[in-house]
Amino acid sequence: MNPPRTRSRCFGRRRNERGAVLVELALCAALLIVITLGIVDYGTLFTDKISLKGGVREAVWNGGRQIFGSAVDCGLSGVGTTPNPTGDLNTKRLMCMAKTRSDLPSSQMRVKVEFVNIESPATPGTYAPGSGLMVCIMRQAHSVSGLFSFTLDNTYQTAKLVGLIQNASAPGLTELAETPFTGQNWNFCDPTAAAST
Repeated sequence: MNPPRTRSRCFGRRRNERGAVLVELALCAALLIVITLGIVDYGTLFTDKISLKGGVREAVWNGGRQIFGSAVDCGLSGVGTTPNPTGDLNTKRLMCMAKTRSDLPSSQMRVKVEFVNIESPATPGTYAPGSGLMVCIMRQAHSVSGLFSFTLDNTYQTAKLVGLIQNASAPGLTELAETPFTGQNWNFCDPTAAAST
């Protein structure tokens, strides 16, 4: 015959089990929170990359057909001038189109417009029908949650696309580039290099 259990022993066991369950719950909850915030941050980066590519695609398609847009007040950074001020204005409009169609803050992006020789990408192109128009964009990434800012805030997303120039009447476009972010350059914007993924 088993001796009867006392109440204190029985409650003592339950308290110990409750404590273990709380510790397990705290560990699992912390891990789930980190995983969820990681999904949010990297999902946002993926969406932003798609937006960058969309902005570049719009600019290349429209620029190749002499549709430059109207906005020139999108906060272009360090854009120089060439002997063709009207062409510069059109190019600035095209750069602003790439930024605004990306649906991301303009201050976080830099744009470059360049002409490409389609038949021989290593040689410089001109603004003429049948040539290529290349638009490149870079964006400084950010951690939405702040948890991964030590890693994500020091990275940059890039996109580039080359399209065919269909119409090219004066004054047209000129080659212009914004000043890249500190420590960055336009090396990825080489027509002979593979497009970023």
